[in-house]
Amino acid sequence: MFRKSKLGFIAIAALLLAGCGGGGGDDVSTDPVSSQGGGGEVADYVKVDITDTKVVSTVDKAFKPDAKREKMYLSVWSEVASHELFMRVVGEFTKDFAYDPDNNVVYEFTVTFGDEFTDTATNIAADLSTAPNVFGFPDDHVSILYNAGALAELTGSNKRWAEENNVASAVSGGTINGKLYSYPQTADNGIYLYYNNDILSLEDVASWDSIIDALKAHSETRTDGLKSKIIFPFGNGYYNSAFFIGKDYDIEGAEPVFAYDPATTTMTTTINDERGQNAARGMERILHTPGNADYIIDGDADGSLAKFSNKDADGNPIVPEILVGVSGYWNVKNFVDLLGDSISATKLPTFTPVSAEGELLPQMQMGSLAGSKQMGVLQLGAAEAQKEFFSHQIAQYLTREDTQIKRYPLGFGPSNINALEDPSVKEDIFLAALAEQGQFAIAQSTSVSGTFWEAAEAFGTAVVAGEYAAGTTVVDYLDAFAEAIAPENPI
Repeated sequence: MFRKSKLGFIAIAALLLAGCGGGGGDDVSTDPVSSQGGGGEVADYVKVDITDTKVVSTVDKAFKPDAKREKMYLSVWSEVASHELFMRVVGEFTKDFAYDPDNNVVYEFTVTFGDEFTDTATNIAADLSTAPNVFGFPDDHVSILYNAGALAELTGSNKRWAEENNVASAVSGGTINGKLYSYPQTADNGIYLYYNNDILSLEDVASWDSIIDALKAHSETRTDGLKSKIIFPFGNGYYNSAFFIGKDYDIEGAEPVFAYDPATTTMTTTINDERGQNAARGMERILHTPGNADYIIDGDADGSLAKFSNKDADGNPIVPEILVGVSGYWNVKNFVDLLGDSISATKLPTFTPVSAEGELLPQMQMGSLAGSKQMGVLQLGAAEAQKEFFSHQIAQYLTREDTQIKRYPLGFGPSNINALEDPSVKEDIFLAALAEQGQFAIAQSTSVSGTFWEAAEAFGTAVVAGEYAAGTTVVDYLDAFAEAIAPENPI
């Protein structure tokens, strides 16, 4: 078995704490401190070179000259924003696993990095022979990778390590039929409300009704001829599903509004039951109450960030056009850069459902889809057990507590339980908003299938337009939505 070098850990940790420097040709180790073989820590004899795409370790031949020497070639796919940190962490791994004393084997590693995350599952499923050994992916793609036979199951100590160190919601993102197939990297995929705290209060943004009222009142004070607005992408299923996900959260024993089985790729839904119909009419009310349209932008905050800014292109103070928007943790840096301390965040608002008779019903909390980023290990089988073992170790190094803490400033919210308790993370008001919304969220990976998105877009687009076929209402479109995503088991 391997004994991890304490010296190797300290050396790499010091480099990480010193900050991430340039990429090409970066040597993250020192030369061997002794030319005499057979003594000292193995890390003293390991040289690690980092280029733009590779981490290569070599072990001085003076170390254990009688040992068997093997070269191990591995590959990692992740988003490019993480490469510099990940490559340094892998450099640490190559030192810690350079020597197996039980079998007297010296290992030299070449680990190649690729820039892929969003389309990882699609690319691997298309050609398994091109798959890397370790790869990041969104948790809602786990079924694609599982059905392609790409994922090595986490068992024994690997499974315990992942489950004990990460929040349950992130662990569930890599779980299929009770078996775990990936290591959680983050628990930050989800939406919440951003708002300008110079102009609006927390009470102002508590409900859609109070938001519209506050925007109307503020618009009367403007001198630029604009209306103050909220932006929300009603045609996007990731967002418009929020009107339905929260409908039953306070009803004990209620069937899930959306349920997806990754193993069978089948989905069920209760979206068009009575409460779902009331929610659809509530969504319709927001969009089509006379005058409301002046204060609502149907769109994605990502494409309208400049309208949140309190400064013009020359840096002069202005009153932002958009005061409220729904987005996720991926936009934190953009909002902070635009508004500094003037930006706040909280859970999604409530809204007013409407009965079939037109009665305004008690407030309903908007829910959301919660997701995580995962890291999988390529299933290789017994013939390449050693390579699969090293792949699991790399995945653990890249998802462990200290890596997640160091990755947090890059815009990745931790899934590691201890990392979430780090002072810098706990003070993050945006992660706090995500956590607050989390009590009304459902796991995306076990809730919706690939058929969901197009059907949700069609429904949302129809409600925004408000132009239904003759003799139909929003409920008919809701029924069509349910039929499209769960043809064998709609309500």
